[in-house]
Amino acid sequence: MTPSQIHPVSPGEDHSSVAIEAQSDVGAMGGLGMAPPLPEPGIAWGRYISALRRYKWLMLAIVLIGTAASVGATRFLKPEYRATATIYIEPPPDDAGPIRAAELLRSLGWLELLTTGVVLDSVAITQRLYLTPVEEKDALAFTGFALGEQYATGDYELQVDEAGKMWTLASKRRGVMESGAVGDSIGRKVGFLWAPPLETLARGRSIAFSVVTPREAGQMLLSKMDTKLNNPEQANFIRLNFYGPNAAKTAAILNDVVTKFEEVAADLKRRKLGILTETLREQVDYAGQQLREAETRLESYRVSTITLPTENVPVAAGLQSTQPTVLTNYFNQKIQVEELRRDRTALQDVVSRIGTPGFSMDAFQTIPAVRNAPDLNRALEELSSADAELRALKFRYTDEHKPVR
Repeated sequence: MTPSQIHPVSPGEDHSSVAIEAQSDVGAMGGLGMAPPLPEPGIAWGRYISALRRYKWLMLAIVLIGTAASVGATRFLKPEYRATATIYIEPPPDDAGPIRAAELLRSLGWLELLTTGVVLDSVAITQRLYLTPVEEKDALAFTGFALGEQYATGDYELQVDEAGKMWTLASKRRGVMESGAVGDSIGRKVGFLWAPPLETLARGRSIAFSVVTPREAGQMLLSKMDTKLNNPEQANFIRLNFYGPNAAKTAAILNDVVTKFEEVAADLKRRKLGILTETLREQVDYAGQQLREAETRLESYRVSTITLPTENVPVAAGLQSTQPTVLTNYFNQKIQVEELRRDRTALQDVVSRIGTPGFSMDAFQTIPAVRNAPDLNRALEELSSADAELRALKFRYTDEHKPVR
C-alpha cells in the first residue's frame, strides 16, 4: 500500500473498508510489487463525430464564405501571363591573325540596343501599343487604327447617336473634336487614320480610349519587360521576360521585340562589314601601288647599273654559266633594238632608191624586218605585179595609151 492510500481512522469507525482496500491493492501489485500494463486506448470516433455535429453549422459557413471569396477574386483579379525569350550573342572573334575586325558591341551594348527607341518604338507602332481601349470588348472597333504624321494625344470618347447614323468624337480636355456620319473616317482633325467596321458602331454605343505617343508606349513596354545577361562581363545570351494580361498579345509583343532587335543588329553588322570591306580594299590598293612603284624603281636601278662592275655570279654544277633573268632580258632587248635600228637604216636606203634606174622591188626582201611583216610582203607582191604589167604594156603601147597612163 502506498502512503497515498493510507487514511487516518478515528475511534468508533468501521475498519472493514480499510482492510478491504488494502487487500485489493496488495493483490493488484502481485508478487513482484509491479502494476500490470494498461490496455492501449483506441480511436475515439465518438468524440470526433460529436464535435462534427456540434460545429457543423460553423464549418458550413466557413466553406460557403471561402467559396464566395474565391469566386469574387476570380471576377475582380486579372491574371498575368509571362512570355520568355532568349537571344544568342555571337562571341567576339579571336585576337589571332594579322587582320581582324573589332567587336561591334559588347554584351552590355547589345542589351542597351535592345532597350532603345529604335527597337521598342517600332514595336509600339506595329502592335499599336499607343492605343488603349478602356473596355477590352471595344478592341474590335480599332481594327486598322493608325496615327498620321501629326496627331493629338489624350483621352477620347466616341459616341454614336440613338439613330445609329451620326457619331461624335470628344476629348476630355478639349471637348467635341469632330463629328460625322457613320461610315466616314473618324479623327482626321486630330491625326487619326481610323475607319471602324460598321458593325462595331451600334446605336447609342460609347467607346472610350486613350492615345499616347509611340515613345511613351515604348517606355511602358520597357517597364513590363525584364532583361538579364547570363554573364555580365562576357555574356552569350540575353534572357527576356515580358508580362501582360493577355497570353496571345503578350507573346506577340515579345516576338516582335526579338524580331526587330535582330533586324537592327543585322543592319548594324551589315554596315560595319561594308565599311570594313571598303577600308581593306583601299589598304590593299595602296599596298599594291606601293609594291608596283618599288618594283619599278628596282628595275630601273638594275638597268641603270647594268654596265657597272658586279660581283661574280656563282655557276651551278653542270651549267656553263648562270645569269640573272633581269640581265638576260636586258641583253635580249638591247640586241633587238640594235637589229631594229639596222633594219630601219636599210629600209630608208631602199625607199630613197625607188624610181631610180636599175631599182627592183626585190631589194625590200633583203631586210629581215620586211620579211617578218606579212602585210608589207603582200603589198610588195602587188606592187611587183603591177610593175610587171606596166613594163609589158609599155613594150606594146606608147606612153599616151590609156592603160599605160
